[in-house]
Amino acid sequence: MRIVLLGTGTPKPDHRRAGTSTLVAVEQDTLLFDCGPGATIRAVAAGYPPTSIDYLFFTHHHFDHNLDYPHFVLTRWDQGAGAVRDLQVFGPPPTMSMTRLLFDPGGVYDADIVARTSSAASLALHVARGGALPRARPHVVAHEIGPGEVYADHHWLVRAAPTTHVEHLRSLAYRTEAEEGAVVIAGDTKPCRSVVDLARGADILIHPANVNPGSLGSTR
Repeated sequence: MRIVLLGTGTPKPDHRRAGTSTLVAVEQDTLLFDCGPGATIRAVAAGYPPTSIDYLFFTHHHFDHNLDYPHFVLTRWDQGAGAVRDLQVFGPPPTMSMTRLLFDPGGVYDADIVARTSSAASLALHVARGGALPRARPHVVAHEIGPGEVYADHHWLVRAAPTTHVEHLRSLAYRTEAEEGAVVIAGDTKPCRSVVDLARGADILIHPANVNPGSLGSTR
């Protein structure tokens, strides 16, 4: 199991720290947890192009955790040239409606997708990458989930637990278990028993730590 912190930033832009995103490579699969600003480029820099990632898990839907979602999906689709598996996306609401609004016909990126599946130049690039015609639209399989077992493969398992973040968003923490060990990604949360229980016995806990500026006193 390999764990890469792609981004550990906050909503404040910082050129040294991308938005929140963690990559977990286990067996032959690569899992992405959150997709904050800059996550796609950071994944490429770490040696994991979007075409190598088939699973994406959202802890919650603050923009610093999901803003790179369209970049990741469209890059994966464009560069994959029809040879990638359907992307499996998991998260609390509104994961499904967000996905439809971004990528379905009439959605935010519909004009882009129509152009890339219709124009001669785009189709020529698609064929040059090994793609077949007609070119299909991106296909994302989105799942809205809650606490409990989320997904099980032959070699790994992901479970979720609720967290205490803000009252307007449902938030989850995730635990990935494999033969090599277990890692828990807490997401943004206050101290809560559900995360303590989820992390019990894990080898690694990845937990946010964001200092409230009001607690720092004078800045002079």
